[in-house]
Amino acid sequence: MNLLRWVSMVILISSLAAAPARACRCAVGPPRDQPCGAIADRVVFSGRVASTEVATYFPGGGGEDLSREMRRVRFDVEEAFRGVESSTVEVWTGFGEIDCGFPFEVGGRYFVYATEVEETSTLHTSTCGRTRLLAGASQDLAYGRLFKAGQAKTRIVGHVYHSSATEDGHRQIRVPMVGVRVWARGPIGRIPGVLTDAGGEFVMEPPQAGRYEVHGEMPEGLPEVEPIWVEVEAGTCGSATFEATSLAVRLEGIVLTPEGQPVGRARISLRPVWAPDTSSFQEVSTDEKGHFEAAQVIPGEYLLIFNDDAIRGFPPRVYFPGTFDRMEAQTVELAGEVRDLGFFTLPSRDALTTISAQIRSPSAIPYSSLEIRVEPAGELPFFPEIQDSGNDFTFQAVPGLTYRMQACVQGDPPRCTAETKVVAGSPESEEELILHLPSAEP
Repeated sequence: MNLLRWVSMVILISSLAAAPARACRCAVGPPRDQPCGAIADRVVFSGRVASTEVATYFPGGGGEDLSREMRRVRFDVEEAFRGVESSTVEVWTGFGEIDCGFPFEVGGRYFVYATEVEETSTLHTSTCGRTRLLAGASQDLAYGRLFKAGQAKTRIVGHVYHSSATEDGHRQIRVPMVGVRVWARGPIGRIPGVLTDAGGEFVMEPPQAGRYEVHGEMPEGLPEVEPIWVEVEAGTCGSATFEATSLAVRLEGIVLTPEGQPVGRARISLRPVWAPDTSSFQEVSTDEKGHFEAAQVIPGEYLLIFNDDAIRGFPPRVYFPGTFDRMEAQTVELAGEVRDLGFFTLPSRDALTTISAQIRSPSAIPYSSLEIRVEPAGELPFFPEIQDSGNDFTFQAVPGLTYRMQACVQGDPPRCTAETKVVAGSPESEEELILHLPSAEP
C-alpha cells in the first residue's frame, strides 16, 4: 500500500478514537459504488463468518498512541476473486454507526471488499464500500467471476451535469445532460466518443488498461469543462464526472389556436438539438390562458413541439413557430436568464387528413401497444388512442408524409403485426387499413 493510503487510514483511525459520538459518514461515489470500481485495488472474496472478537489494532509505525479496539472477523473463504490464496481470512472493522464498522454476524455469509494495509499486513472493511450480505450480492458475484476468469471489460464510466447558478455564482439545481459527447486519449491514441444517456451517464471501453485523458464536449452556449485524467486497471472501471455551471434560462410563451384562442392544458416539449436521442426532453403544460413556462432550462438550442405524443383531439406534433413539417421548424436558441417566445400559433387543421385503421386478432385479444412512426426515420413514434368501438384507431396526418404503423400484444415473445406503411393523402390512405396480429404459437 502506498504512503498516501496508509496516512489516510491512520488519520481515520485516530480521528474516530477522539471524535464525539456521531453517525457514520461515507463519501463513496462512482466508480467505487459499482462492482467494476469496487474490485479495483481490493482484496475480494465471499465467505462465512467463523468468529468475531474484540482486539487491539496497532497501525504500522504509529505506536500505542494510535492503537484502538476494533472487531477482528475470521472468515471461511467460499470463493476467492482477488488477492486471496488461503482458505481463511481475517478482516478488521469497527463496531458500527460512529466508526462505520460493518455488522458481521457469526454464521453469516458475505461478499467482502477489503483494503489491505501493507505496513500491518491486515485487511479492513466498513459500511462505506460494497461489502454486503451474499444473498444481495448477485451483481458482485457475477462481476467477480468474470474478473477472475479474465473476461471482465475495462471501462471508463461517468456523468455529465449542468448546474444552474445565480448571478452571484451560487449553484442551485444540478441536472444530468443528455447527448453530450465524451471521448478519451490514452496509451494507444484517441478512443471513439460516446454520448451520454437520459441520466447523463456514459460508458467507454478502452482497449487496454492505463492512464486516460477524458474530455467532455459541452454543447454550444455552455462553458467548456477541463479534461479529467483517469487511471483504469484491467478488468475494472475508472470514473470521470463533468459539470458545467451557468445561468439557467426561464422560457415562456402562449399557445393559441388558428383563431387566436388560448389552448389550455396542452403540453409543450423542449427537445435539445444537440441530443440525437430525441426521446429525452423537458415537458411543460399550458394553463387556462394558454401560457407556459419552463424554468431551469439548460442553455442551448431546442426544438419546441406542441402535442408531441399526439393525444386525441389535437393535431400531432406542431413545431414552433406553427408548422406540421419538421423541416420548416425553427429552433430556439436559449441563453441569458429569460426568453419570451411570444405566441406559438397552431396551424389550421384544414390541411390535415385522417387515417383510419383496424387491428384484427385471431384470438380476439386486444392489442397492448400501438406505435406510429413518421418517415424520415429518426423521429420518435407517437401513440394514437384507441376508439371505444374496439380495435379501431384514427389519427390526423400531414399529407405527403409516410407513416409506419405496428401493433403488438404483450408476451414472451410479444406478437406484432407486420409494419404497415401508408402515405397520407394517397388513395390507399382514404380506405380503412387492416393490421393483422399473428396467432399465438401453441
